[in-house]
Amino acid sequence: MFYFNLLQLFYEIGAIEPLKKVASSPNATASKLAAQALKVIGESIPHKLTTQVPVWSVVDVAHWVAQVGFKDYVHNFMSCQVDGDILLLLTEQELESSIKIDCKIARKRFLRELKSLKITADYSSCDPSQMDAWLMKILPDLSQYTYEMLKAGMNKEVLASTNNEELDHVCGIKNGIHRRLILEHVEDLYTAIPLPKYGSIGSLTRQKSIDPTGFASYPKAVDVFISYRRSNGSQLASLLKVHLQLRGFSVFLDIDRLRAGKFDENLLMNIRLAKHFLLVLTPCALDRCIGDDEQQDWIHKEIVTALESDCNIIPVLDNFDWPLPEVLPSDMQQVVYFNGVRWVHDYQEACMAKLEAFLKKVPVIARLRWVHDYQDACVDKVEKFLTGEKSPIQKNLPPLPAAVNFNALERMSPRNSLEHEIILEFRSSSLEIFRLQTDKWIEEHDDSG
Repeated sequence: MFYFNLLQLFYEIGAIEPLKKVASSPNATASKLAAQALKVIGESIPHKLTTQVPVWSVVDVAHWVAQVGFKDYVHNFMSCQVDGDILLLLTEQELESSIKIDCKIARKRFLRELKSLKITADYSSCDPSQMDAWLMKILPDLSQYTYEMLKAGMNKEVLASTNNEELDHVCGIKNGIHRRLILEHVEDLYTAIPLPKYGSIGSLTRQKSIDPTGFASYPKAVDVFISYRRSNGSQLASLLKVHLQLRGFSVFLDIDRLRAGKFDENLLMNIRLAKHFLLVLTPCALDRCIGDDEQQDWIHKEIVTALESDCNIIPVLDNFDWPLPEVLPSDMQQVVYFNGVRWVHDYQEACMAKLEAFLKKVPVIARLRWVHDYQDACVDKVEKFLTGEKSPIQKNLPPLPAAVNFNALERMSPRNSLEHEIILEFRSSSLEIFRLQTDKWIEEHDDSG
């Protein structure tokens, strides 16, 4: 009796339909767990859709049509043998004449779902030049044109020499603003670095997802993305979100904004679309990153994505001590050089004021430990920050000896006391100005004499 009442509870709280939607999503873990729950309850397990929409079968299309609320037209789609290829190329006229969707409002609703499907689809099987990734970087909305452009013979190489007329009449891009956006970015293709394959951290988009529960909610640009360790950082992350929203910032926090089945696919894209990356560092937050050379840890993935996307990265430290940079994977070591906010719960308003200043005014900041015995090396390191290149001094400089003098400063971590470090704000690209300022600083602070 108790077991029956427990199962009945799932129906009373309305959990069956959400479970079915998650079970049909492409997220392997979430789908498997939802399917197991449905099996125990005694409900049927829904059809699982692949992420590769162009290779969908007629049956796949029929299931998708039913899931997005058009069950009455499933028979018409199957009678017309609409597969994934045809679905992605359907026009409003064909919906009216062949599928018999006579209501104009219903056709608009279907086209809205189809547009979202096109944006979230994975075209990697037919897009070797990664044109879709390039379009997604400009604006996610542009991904709705990817398949029609590919079918017309377009790729990134051809796109580099296209014109407004081709985009309109050949590729079917009727929105003039969208055509202008593409043409404004075409010149980037001449010097673009080849994009990594779908799913890699270095790509310009995420591995795409087909989740019928949220086709209309593909990632949108926000002011702040909050990254945190789930085990002990969720409370501070949620608190920061509330504070920032009260100050007028739009904020992305995954527990609020990502729907079931889309975590792996959409999270990195949300980072790429954010202006600021707030890295909440609670005790041991980076421990799992140590030795994680294959980017299995999500904090590691998020940090690397933020670095590659040129986000304004702001660490928020809550009882956190930086590890030595050399113990972290090389692709994320530079995060330890970003200036941040040390969070004190008793002084939240002061901490938020400092954080808000970082968000509203973004100087180019570098943090440098000055070693008097290695002044040339320190200046040369600054030159690297200014030019983005390694100079001969950096390439040939031997490693610092273990007993090097750090102003007699003894501590376990090199970045726990900001008062012993130099914070340099480079508002000029003139290295000579910096050298003069550095010499002046040395004269004022050198205690060797």
